[in-house]
Amino acid sequence: MNYSSLQIPSRPSPDYIPPTDPQPETIPPEQEPPFESPPEIEPPERIPPIRDPEIPVPEGNINLENKPASAGFLLCAIEQ
Repeated sequence: MNYSSLQIPSRPSPDYIPPTDPQPETIPPEQEPPFESPPEIEPPERIPPIRDPEIPVPEGNINLENKPASAGFLLCAIEQ
């Protein structure tokens, strides 16, 4: 298609009527469903943490910087 032969009008013709948007549908107030507030929900009770007596729990702060890295960690670091 030869685009140079196209003529683009600078303004619409006088008998041009722009399309109008249809009226949005409105629901009369008497037909609207009644507003219902959400049901009241009670917050759940706090569940205490469960500790397995088989697993030892370290006491105090643990400083991981002073521990040597495992061999698996070193292999993963080299492969990346």
